[in-house]
Amino acid sequence: MIRMLPLAVDRQMFCLYDDARLIAKCLYSTEESELYSVEVLDAAVADPWIPSLIKATLSSMDYAGVTRVRCKNPDLFPVLETLRFSKNGEGEMSVSLEGYFACACECASCAKKDSCDSCK
Repeated sequence: MIRMLPLAVDRQMFCLYDDARLIAKCLYSTEESELYSVEVLDAAVADPWIPSLIKATLSSMDYAGVTRVRCKNPDLFPVLETLRFSKNGEGEMSVSLEGYFACACECASCAKKDSCDSCK
């Protein structure tokens, strides 16, 4: 289960739980359009869910009106590359959220989810 915790006006955290046990958390800012960190507390359980945790974070940022998200944390770069982030010349990665969650298949619930690049 993923839950959002507001920390301040401009900072939020999504927490990933296995039942009632916290296994990972993602700190971000909608005001600064930045993904700061993902802290994994139980890698054996959390690792397969980290992309979903980050996508939930991106969805929240998109809903808040953020159009581009950046990340300066190089520890996150490998997983961010799988989520369509790209490196820029400033030692950070970024992704546009404009159309990020739109399915190119134009379907409400993509039946091709595993093969559709827009749904991944």
